[in-house]
Amino acid sequence: MKIKILLFATLKMKAGSDKLEIDLESPNPTVKDLLDEVVRIKPMLESSLGSVLVAVNKEYAPKSQLILDGDEIALFPPVSGGEE
Repeated sequence: MKIKILLFATLKMKAGSDKLEIDLESPNPTVKDLLDEVVRIKPMLESSLGSVLVAVNKEYAPKSQLILDGDEIALFPPVSGGEE
């Protein structure tokens, strides 16, 4: 299944694009499978994906969550706090 992924902040800069489209061949792909495929096609993102936040259909998702055809995926780098 083809999956469209939105990239934000430093992930967008490292990838040189705000979107990726990947093909997941697994019959029941998970968020972890998706991240593994992102690393395969965009290895420059590997160092950032260990602590990335993944949203599936606008809700944060664990790595074990199944990805369904048509799901909206977004990847966010961790955000640190600003000055108080």
